[in-house]
Amino acid sequence: MDVISQVIEEQREYFKCHRDGDYRVGSPILTSDYPEGLHLNPKGKSGIQPSYLLFRNIDELKQMCVPDQLAVMNNGGDLNWGLKGWKEKSGEYTEQQLSPLERADICHAFQQYIYGDSRLAESYRDILNRLYFQEPMMIPVYSAGKVVVKKGHPLILGDEGTSCTVLDCNELIVEQGAEIIAHGECQVTADKLESESGATFSIGRNGTNAEDETGRAADGSKGNDGGQGRDSKDGCDVKARDADRGANGDNGKNGQNGTSGTNGAGVEYKVKQMIGTHYVFSYGGNGGNGGNGKDGGNGGEGGDAAKPTGHCAKGNPGYGGKGGAGGNGGAGGNGGNGGKVVIYFSQEESPDARIQLLSPDEAEKLKGVSGRGGLPGKGGKAGHGGKGGKTIDDKGNYVPSEAKYDGPDGGEGGNGAPGTPGIPGEVYVNGLYIG
Repeated sequence: MDVISQVIEEQREYFKCHRDGDYRVGSPILTSDYPEGLHLNPKGKSGIQPSYLLFRNIDELKQMCVPDQLAVMNNGGDLNWGLKGWKEKSGEYTEQQLSPLERADICHAFQQYIYGDSRLAESYRDILNRLYFQEPMMIPVYSAGKVVVKKGHPLILGDEGTSCTVLDCNELIVEQGAEIIAHGECQVTADKLESESGATFSIGRNGTNAEDETGRAADGSKGNDGGQGRDSKDGCDVKARDADRGANGDNGKNGQNGTSGTNGAGVEYKVKQMIGTHYVFSYGGNGGNGGNGKDGGNGGEGGDAAKPTGHCAKGNPGYGGKGGAGGNGGAGGNGGNGGKVVIYFSQEESPDARIQLLSPDEAEKLKGVSGRGGLPGKGGKAGHGGKGGKTIDDKGNYVPSEAKYDGPDGGEGGNGAPGTPGIPGEVYVNGLYIG
């Protein structure tokens, strides 16, 4: 028996000895029996009951994920996070007292310990048990004899924010055009995985597009008209009062930022025999697009000039108000990062198996997800300056004033920044990096 088959049998024996009940489904499960596909997670509505396994420490979890006899295949392969040794802190401390760099190291050490050669993360064992196993970790395990995944009815494993989900089956058939989608950390164990050009992928959820700020900000109000002068017996006692300037237009509201796509989940397969071509990819969700900024309001018109009296000259018209600035466009949300996909299968039992990676463009076409950043929102248009108030011509009629009385236009809103694309997930086959 090769090492992969041996590990699968040992893990199944562990399941039998430690699960809280036997809920194995003997009859074939067809995803076409579920209109929106088969969701295997504790929150799902599949009606399939999982067993639960409790893990009290990192070493118990290691044996269910990638035992070291698998991790050291191909001379240890490429599953190496390049960790530095952990320097134990003295005294009592909490997770909140760890630096961001220390937290990142611990996260990488967790991945190294359960998916790679645990000896490379040996110095982290105590801190991993302390942070991840303050209470036993509970993981649902779905067991079945045969699962057939149909086109248009995907098999969806796990859910964001939940613990790992495990599917253990004898046969897993992925028909042509059918899909296995990981929305949370998951593990699949099978005696036979047969694919008729089906796809297995881990994807995050796309971010939400921000709503555009439509319409225009409020226009400025018209300035008060000028007041006539007051004559005296022989002249002008009080000069005419100039008309007031129009109020400025309001600035447009800035567009909201698009939300970021979520990260893809880690996926692990252990299979005795693989048949056919398996398309694989792992991308985070796309960032949401930024919203457009609102247009600035127009400046109010200046007040009209006061008419002349017998001895007092006419007043000056009011200047037009300044147009409001357009709102800035919102930034696009960042794309999520892909999760690691780790596949182990017996090459002796699977001489014709092919694993093919899908490019971001192919993934976008297939599922609308490639971890791209969201598009930036456009800036709002500038509000126009208000017209100057009317003046009086030689015949005493109101006429438009000179252009110098017109208010200036507001500034155009700036476009938002595009979101940063996420990093594609890495795919490893029998410990070796393939893309």
